[in-house]
Amino acid sequence: MQTPQWSCSQTETHVLLSVVIPNARIIDSQFEIANKDFAFSSPPYMLHLTFSDLIQEGTGEHALYNRQKQEVTIVLTKFTPCVNYGVALRQSDPEEQSLIPQIPPNHSIGSSIGISYGFDERFSGVLPDDGSVVKGIVISSERVQRCRKEEYASFNAAHFWSDQLGGHEEDGTKEALHSQAEYVPWYLREGKGRRYELPALEGDLHAPTSQNNVVLWNGNVDTLDASTQEMAGIDRDEAFPRTELTDPDEIERQHPCERPMGLPYQHGRRIAAPPLPDMTPTTREQELLATVAPWTLPIRDQSQVVCGLVDILLASVYEDITTCGECGPESVWTTCTVSSTLSWLCIFRSLDEVLLSFGRRVLSLPLYRSWDLVARCVHHTCMLLALGVPPVLRMLLRTMWFLEHDEHRHLLGTVFLDPYIGWVQGVGEETLRDVAQELHDAFGSLSVRSLGFDVESEH
Repeated sequence: MQTPQWSCSQTETHVLLSVVIPNARIIDSQFEIANKDFAFSSPPYMLHLTFSDLIQEGTGEHALYNRQKQEVTIVLTKFTPCVNYGVALRQSDPEEQSLIPQIPPNHSIGSSIGISYGFDERFSGVLPDDGSVVKGIVISSERVQRCRKEEYASFNAAHFWSDQLGGHEEDGTKEALHSQAEYVPWYLREGKGRRYELPALEGDLHAPTSQNNVVLWNGNVDTLDASTQEMAGIDRDEAFPRTELTDPDEIERQHPCERPMGLPYQHGRRIAAPPLPDMTPTTREQELLATVAPWTLPIRDQSQVVCGLVDILLASVYEDITTCGECGPESVWTTCTVSSTLSWLCIFRSLDEVLLSFGRRVLSLPLYRSWDLVARCVHHTCMLLALGVPPVLRMLLRTMWFLEHDEHRHLLGTVFLDPYIGWVQGVGEETLRDVAQELHDAFGSLSVRSLGFDVESEH
């Protein structure tokens, strides 16, 4: 574990610690007080201090996290007021050190300095270039080429046709595909509309506060340590009937290779926002939302930001459908594999490019490679965007949650999910509906053959 940069100050009754932890896994932060010792860990950082006098526990100790500065301010209560406390960095015993997971120095800092990526290409030097987070950090002109090479090399026509025709009972794909077809996501169910409300943050007299500070720790009696939270799924009551925008009988039945990837409603018709589902955030989602600061910088390339959002949403919807809403061990791999934004840091400037990439990756890389599944994912993503900010925000929070729990890919949350969550809260509802309409129109002219795969070789 790495020792972070830290400083210490004090008042007559309290000790204040400022700890800088760039690119840390905030969700796994832990705090411990034991007599004169205080320990704080947030992978890959650990700070263990020994004070000259006792630290009192259960009397208002807390921590605030500033997402913009990536700094934690920790407030500890002195056992003996009006005494000047001394502090020293505690050295771990060799036996104790061997129990700490070893992370190579500068593991979270990549060597590809100067190559920009992430939200609005605002980040550089955050991701390692050892392949543990993304396939490779290269200049933007090479990313799409390498991405396409991976897709064409992985496409298997037999696998595609097996899933397209309903799967097989022997390997369990038939049952899985049937369950996915019956699954109705939470954002397609009817319900009363509720908007997100940011959790109220209480002010504090002993530490600097601002709109960017959020409570990270309220003492070990009432801690917000997210690593102990149960993996609670999105609230699901009864499944409601699907929302259909046209009569299914109007859809022309064609051979799968000839049928366009159109959605089951008329081309060019304005997408009207359906009734908003129940958007009451879970406790887990509120905690995540509280750690994200609003994005205040001007956007350099609006089309690039929008295309990146759509690519991540498409991958998130694919993961949600194929797991029937239950996050599993493969959720991180599936989402990052289907999204070329999260796997190759690809940059798109049109939704046509996004759809071509998504279609190729779904039909070549993950476990389920159904053509109809591609169309359904785009349909659901259009519905998400048409519903407005709350469901889009909730889907991003869901993706951010399981990224935060991954040893390496939590850094993708830093460069993509955090800024997108901060940015989307300031986007107008009309803007998202416009994106939904544009996505629908772009999708209507695509077919399997337009992806460039040899789909007839095994059929």
